[in-house]
Amino acid sequence: MLAVERICSDLDIELTPINVTRGPMRLRCPRVLAGLLAKYGEGHVILVLRTIAETGSNSVALHSQIILAVSDIIRAHPTWAARGLAWLEAFDDIDLLAMATTAKANRGAVPVRQAVAAMLFARLRSVFES
Repeated sequence: MLAVERICSDLDIELTPINVTRGPMRLRCPRVLAGLLAKYGEGHVILVLRTIAETGSNSVALHSQIILAVSDIIRAHPTWAARGLAWLEAFDDIDLLAMATTAKANRGAVPVRQAVAAMLFARLRSVFES
């Protein structure tokens, strides 16, 4: 867990207990990050967090299902994420919380993580495959 704490500290993300109100740059799911770190490495975790925390108004979207959906898209389409600044700029126009809210409304049919990933794919495909 120390690596997760260090990564979050380096990115000015505050790790908070589950009973603390969500807010910008606050993360309540360090175990999710620890799992990603163990499977995909530090660079992947940093890219996932930067993608969310440093784009548009998404610094409030550091939620487990959003983190996992962004991770899924990065792994499924690594050439998109490898575009660096273009990748981050694409997320400036994406409201991750709104996507998650839409996904939660349909969670009886599709799990939130997969729904958010599908919505992200639809938006990003038009940017990176045009």
